[in-house]
Amino acid sequence: MKNFASAVAFAALAASSSGCSSSSDAAPSTAGGDKCKAAGTSYPTTGCGVTAGATLTNYTFKGRMTGIAATSQNVVMNDLYDPDGKKGHRYLYFNAAAFWCANCKEDAKQLNTLNAKYGPKGVLFMTVVMQKADRSPADDSDVDAWISTFKLDSIVVSDPTALLGAFFDVNTMPLNVIVDLKTMKIVKVSTGADLPGVTAQLDSLTAGS
Repeated sequence: MKNFASAVAFAALAASSSGCSSSSDAAPSTAGGDKCKAAGTSYPTTGCGVTAGATLTNYTFKGRMTGIAATSQNVVMNDLYDPDGKKGHRYLYFNAAAFWCANCKEDAKQLNTLNAKYGPKGVLFMTVVMQKADRSPADDSDVDAWISTFKLDSIVVSDPTALLGAFFDVNTMPLNVIVDLKTMKIVKVSTGADLPGVTAQLDSLTAGS
């Protein structure tokens, strides 16, 4: 617990020192430069931040892409990046969840339905499990438990070092983020039970497709 709290504090400090804010209506940070990018990738290099309009950092998580039968692997944001549309990816919706979070569990029950509706329109869904029921860091076993509990067929990964702690206070879970996969720009950031807001945004973004 102490180590996890320290990781969250460090992530928050890092966001603060780079000019990033967890507020969804704050101006996006342009500090950080190539910190958005991993060496050897074509990922965007500027405007890194955690607010709407900023570039999502090229995070790496570990988990499964398409359910419990899928191979456990590193899931890198650069692999989802689709600047020319060749992968058929348009938007990513990800949420940060925990086993102690009732709203996270209620949202998880709806993800397969949302994936069936928006997946054909190019929307990817990803759950980032951050904490166990006792609020200690999640691990590979928690990824599998989350997938099995909710029978998910979308991406599920863990975040044991609280990378996403830069976005929000973990006590306000779930975190909800929509990203444009052609630019890796963040479109929406919110916390709490906001699936109606998320679906309204996705309806607007995918209208006509």
